[in-house]
Amino acid sequence: MDRKSTTRLARAAARELERAMRKMRIPGHPRPYYVSYLIREEESWRIQAKYGARALDSHDRKRNAFVDVRVGSARSDQVRDGGLLDDDKEAESYAYVDLPFGSSLDGLRHGLWRLTDARYREAVEALLHKRSHELTWIDPNRGLKAFETRDPVVDLAWRELGDVDHEHWAGLVERVSHRLKRYDEIKDSHVEFQAEHVCRIHVSSEGSMQISSQPIWSLECYLWLLSDQGDAFPWTVRRMVTDPSELPDEATFLAEVRKAVEKLRRLAAAPTLRSYCGPALLDPVPAGLLIHEAVGHRLEGNRLLASGEGQTFKDSILNEYR
Repeated sequence: MDRKSTTRLARAAARELERAMRKMRIPGHPRPYYVSYLIREEESWRIQAKYGARALDSHDRKRNAFVDVRVGSARSDQVRDGGLLDDDKEAESYAYVDLPFGSSLDGLRHGLWRLTDARYREAVEALLHKRSHELTWIDPNRGLKAFETRDPVVDLAWRELGDVDHEHWAGLVERVSHRLKRYDEIKDSHVEFQAEHVCRIHVSSEGSMQISSQPIWSLECYLWLLSDQGDAFPWTVRRMVTDPSELPDEATFLAEVRKAVEKLRRLAAAPTLRSYCGPALLDPVPAGLLIHEAVGHRLEGNRLLASGEGQTFKDSILNEYR
C-alpha cells in the first residue's frame, strides 16, 4: 500500500463507521454510543536458503480488523473485566475479523458491516448479562466510569517501506548459506531474509483518524553446532532494522557469521561447569534475577493469606533463603 490508497481506505472506514452509528439498532435495546475500527494491513516477504538452495520464498498480504462497539453509556457499558474476553474465539465476530483487500472498497465495507453487526449484537447481549448479574452481585467498580471520552486525534503520517529487491536478497541468502558447508561442526543451518510492512488504521466515532506504518527488515543466520561429546549449541545471528540501508552487506554478514562459528567452537571446547554449593559473587543484574526467581515468586503467595498469616509466611521464606 502507498500513502494515497491508505488514506482512501481510512476515509472509507470512517464513512462506514458513521453509517453504523446512524443506522445500527435493535428495537427495544440501546444504540451504540461509541464505535471504533482498528484495521491492520500487513505485507511480508520471506526468503530462506539452506546449503546454497532456496528452501522458502513467499510473499503474503493480509488484512484484519478489531471493532470496538460499546452500548449503554460512558458511565456504565457492557464491558466487564477490562475487556479481557473481547477476543473470545468462540464469539461469532471472530469469524469476521479477516477483511478482503484490493482496489475496490466494496468488499472492505461489506466485511466491516458484518463484523460491526456481530460485535453490536454481542455488546447488547453482554450488557443484558451484566445487568442481570448486578441483580444478585454487587459490582465493586460501579463507582468508576466505564469509558473516558477524549478529543479526536487526526494523524495521517506515512512511512514508505521501499522496494524489495527480491533477486538481490535471494542471491545473498543462497550464497551465504552455501558458505556454511565448509564448517563440519555445523550440523544444521539456514539463512533468512524478511521484510514486513505493517500499517494500522484507526478511526472512531469521536472523530479520530490515525495512520501508523512500520517497516521492518531483517537478515538472520541460524547455526546449530554439535560437539564431539554430543552437546548441541544453537546460535542465531540476526540484524533487524527499519531502513534496509542499515542491513549489512554480504561480506560484513559473512564476517559476523564466522565470529559466531568461532564462538560456538570455543563454547564446545570449554570445560563443563559442574554443580556447586557455596557462596557466589554476582553482578547486580544476575543477582537481582536470582532473588526474583528464588524469593520473589514465593512472596506473592502472601496475597492469598490473611494479613497476619501472610507476614508469617513471608518471614519463613526469608529465613529459608538467608
